[in-house]
Amino acid sequence: MNIIDVKSEMDSLTTNLLNEYMKLEKMYIQEKTNSTAYVADINSKNSSICESIQSKNNSISSLEKEIHGFKHREQEFMLMIDNLRKQLDAKVTEETETNKFDMLRSQAKEISAKDHEIIRLTNELVKLKVLSIDQSVAEKSTETLGWSPTSSGSPQPINEPNIIVLEQENKEPEGEGSDEDELFIIKYRKKQYYRDNENKVYEILEGDEVGPQIGNWVKQESGKFKVVKG
Repeated sequence: MNIIDVKSEMDSLTTNLLNEYMKLEKMYIQEKTNSTAYVADINSKNSSICESIQSKNNSISSLEKEIHGFKHREQEFMLMIDNLRKQLDAKVTEETETNKFDMLRSQAKEISAKDHEIIRLTNELVKLKVLSIDQSVAEKSTETLGWSPTSSGSPQPINEPNIIVLEQENKEPEGEGSDEDELFIIKYRKKQYYRDNENKVYEILEGDEVGPQIGNWVKQESGKFKVVKG
């Protein structure tokens, strides 16, 4: 083998070696590029996950604050409900006492009216008894003395019969005075009401019964009166 052939063979080997080297370098660069892209993708995904986690943490923190606010409002509502329940119980108790008072007042007025009616009937009965006694005594006296206006020239007067008087007492129910029982009928806005001496206004129920108090009879600056509810 001459030197030319050796050189040619060496050039061929060198060329092949460079080509292989270039292929390997190209493959290395491609792998490095792929690796860099993969790492970048991983970093991007990690960044997205971190942002998502931070967003979730922020949402959780916001929800915890809302829950705390709801618990605080729940306590306020519970306190408000408790106060309203106490006010309602007090109102019911007050209305119950008022109804009892109105019932007792109505019953007392009925008793007073019945007492007045009994007194009136008693007076009528007394008058009837007195009239009956007068007639009976007159008849008996005539029969006993034999007197008549035509048979005697000087008739003797007949003794007056004894008059029976029944003792009566005008009693008022306990706790009721004449001033407290005095009611007046007033008309306001085409409707009639009862008014007492203290200018308290009551409804008129069926049978002219006294209903619950609805307000007061108040004089206005114009000089007119109006019903002020309360």
